Amino acid sequence: MLEKVYDDYMRFPNSRIQNFSVEYRAVTWVKLIRGKWCLSRLSLWDTSSKFGGPRVCTEMFLPGPVMDGQVDDGTTEILVAVAVRTKSPFVQILSVGLHPISKAPCIAQQGSIPGASHTRFLRGSLLGVAVMHGDDSFPSLSIVDWTTGRSVAFCPDRIRMESLPASFDANLCVAMTIWRGYVILVSFTAIQVYYEPDFRTEDFAKLVRVFATEGRDVHFCEAYLINHDDWKQPVVDIMPPREGQPLGILLRDSEGKIFSFTLPIRDDTNWPRLDYQECATYFVRIKGHKPAVVSMVLGSAGKELVWMFANGHSNIMEPSIVMSTVSLQTLSTQDPTSEIIGYDFSYYRGLPEEGLPALHFSPCFDFDDARGILFLGTSRGEISIIRFVDEHILIPNSVNDGLPEVRSGLQVGPTETIPMDLPAYYSDWAELSRNHIPECFIVEALEAWRLPAGLDIQLLVGPMTGEISEI
Repeated sequence: MLEKVYDDYMRFPNSRIQNFSVEYRAVTWVKLIRGKWCLSRLSLWDTSSKFGGPRVCTEMFLPGPVMDGQVDDGTTEILVAVAVRTKSPFVQILSVGLHPISKAPCIAQQGSIPGASHTRFLRGSLLGVAVMHGDDSFPSLSIVDWTTGRSVAFCPDRIRMESLPASFDANLCVAMTIWRGYVILVSFTAIQVYYEPDFRTEDFAKLVRVFATEGRDVHFCEAYLINHDDWKQPVVDIMPPREGQPLGILLRDSEGKIFSFTLPIRDDTNWPRLDYQECATYFVRIKGHKPAVVSMVLGSAGKELVWMFANGHSNIMEPSIVMSTVSLQTLSTQDPTSEIIGYDFSYYRGLPEEGLPALHFSPCFDFDDARGILFLGTSRGEISIIRFVDEHILIPNSVNDGLPEVRSGLQVGPTETIPMDLPAYYSDWAELSRNHIPECFIVEALEAWRLPAGLDIQLLVGPMTGEISEI
């Protein structure tokens, strides 16, 4: 049913696009909540037409821009973790809901994690971050209990490191989830599987398996983990049951190619080898060149995928947005006697560009494919809300689009502008443009990295150290 709705929209798009501007505020991150609400930077939008059209209900101001974030939508509480880029980065934990006294929408502070950035996972009190205290290598990748400050590090132990594939490199994590007793991590060059640790007593997670990209020059820069166990049913009787389905891994490499992989339920001794399936992609050739996927987002129900294509070799091709249906298929392999279950994205629809803001300006977007709403923002402060399904078509009480009440005692806001605490690069731009490196940069570059569990590390001092101020 929804596939037909999306097809119809592609033929008659203009009447369902609403455009807004937030003036000089760049939109750096957006997230739809329950198909009606949307966080843009840290403005909470009501996207319904109840009060004459979409409107900002409340705002919260932070000392730096929001770089990324995660949302955990529980039945009684909506938690949000956002990475804030300041001189000393941190992750702010928030609660979105109704004020316990005024019953008006509000954003309240729950806590913060100093030194953390690059959020990858949020479930209750557990937050996965790829970087702690400026170090983006193992073992800084951690899952932190933000209520207690306790963390578990994910790093291969020395014995296992000696037996890892030669192509494996401990580098930045781009996606993370907890799945059926395991923690699944996707880095630039590998997929790693760990036992789910006891977050109350363990300091390090135990590595089970590493799937590295041996023999292939593949460098992943974006990934989505299709974890059916995590999805809550947003609309009754629309999505089929998903019990017993494998973990889907959708990967985008640095060349804009898309790969998929599925991780079935196996015991530790019988994990499958890593078989990448390069997905068929929507290509329009211009002057012999094919556009590359530069960004993607998976719908909240996991049935539709939104891609953005661009072509760096052509001046006449503007970036474009394409939607594709996600479906499980039996995929053939090089071995004719075996087969694997994988994801197919071959049914594509191009989103008409008319009425959309210019997609050159670092767009970010989120998609609720169960309710048919796409929210898009750009670095120029432009916002577009695209509706594929009329908001009044759903039967009342068939969807849960209300906000829960925020716990009493939490601090709301700040709702007024506060001074920015931007990284030194911005405040010292004039000196940098004159090829002079300020002292604060040198001090920051030489700052010792702190490691989890009180560990220390000794680094060799090379001959270039004394010349760093002249580099």
